[in-house]
Amino acid sequence: MAVHFHPLTIKKIKQETPECVSVSFDVPDQLAEEFLYKEGQNITLKAMINGTELRRSYSLCTAPHEGEIKVAIKSVEGGVFSQYAQNLQKGDVVEVMPPVGKFNAKLTGLNYLAIAAGSGITPVISIIKHTLQTLPESRFTLVYGNKSRGSIIFFEELEALKNRFMQRFTFINILSREKTDASINYGRINHDKLEDLQQLVDFKSFNAAYICGPEEMIFAATDFLQNVGMDKGNIHFELFTTPGQSYSKKETLA
Repeated sequence: MAVHFHPLTIKKIKQETPECVSVSFDVPDQLAEEFLYKEGQNITLKAMINGTELRRSYSLCTAPHEGEIKVAIKSVEGGVFSQYAQNLQKGDVVEVMPPVGKFNAKLTGLNYLAIAAGSGITPVISIIKHTLQTLPESRFTLVYGNKSRGSIIFFEELEALKNRFMQRFTFINILSREKTDASINYGRINHDKLEDLQQLVDFKSFNAAYICGPEEMIFAATDFLQNVGMDKGNIHFELFTTPGQSYSKKETLA
């Protein structure tokens, strides 16, 4: 069956960080079934910009039980579509393709790990919310890397999740350009940083891991997790990167 774009009206725009907006769409009843989705999937947006048709894919940052279609779009230098998106407003109509993608939760245990950097949080937060909601006894640990505290996408929502699931959700920030009270929270997510984090996290205890960010981080995290004993088949990842652009999704560059 052919998949088509549908005109959807923007119902809410929120400035998540100085460089990132979240965009929520109103899905009419007649399209509700077509826009059902699994956690971690993505949608494709289409727009005419300066006379050229551009298409870009963005991961959904909501979980299926929330009943909302929402993406986060981070502006990147040279990213024609991502910069265009920063000027979208409530009531604007955007052509949207229904959700696709296989970066979903594989719930085969009760203890899970997520490692994300920058806008790589978007599919990861969907998977985290879905897992905590679906498996009442599950636990999730998130290691999340950003440049500074002000660049943390969904910081308030992640803090709210931590408060709601106090015994089940652990949220560890790693900042690369802002000094922190504890040295363990400063730097980039790489093999050495994950080694240091063993002071706080028992990486051997996780049933599966979900990783999203730039290629270098994914390779380092995958290698580290395999070294501590995690089966390669339980390590799931999605690449968000561009040549010369850290922490930005490949599709955001025109």
